[in-house]
Amino acid sequence: MTALLGVGSRIRHDEFGNVIVINLNATGYTVTFHEQGVKIRKFDAPLTIIEAIEPDSDMVSFLIQHQQFLGEKINADA
Repeated sequence: MTALLGVGSRIRHDEFGNVIVINLNATGYTVTFHEQGVKIRKFDAPLTIIEAIEPDSDMVSFLIQHQQFLGEKINADA
C-alpha cells in the first residue's frame, strides 16, 4: 500500500478481515480489528483499501516523511 490513509479509512487484511484506521504514527497505521483488537500495521503491509479517507491537512509534515520513506518524489506544491 503506497497511498497514505487518514483516520477512519476502512481496509481489509487477508487474514484478519476488515479493519479501521484509528491513528497514524511514524511507522504505520494503528488499526482496530473486530476480534483481534488494536494493532499497528506498517505502511507497506499488504492491505486492500475498501474506503480511503484523506489524511488531515495538519499531517503535511507526516505526509512528506512518509513519501521520503517510500522514496517517492515530493510535490512542492502539496
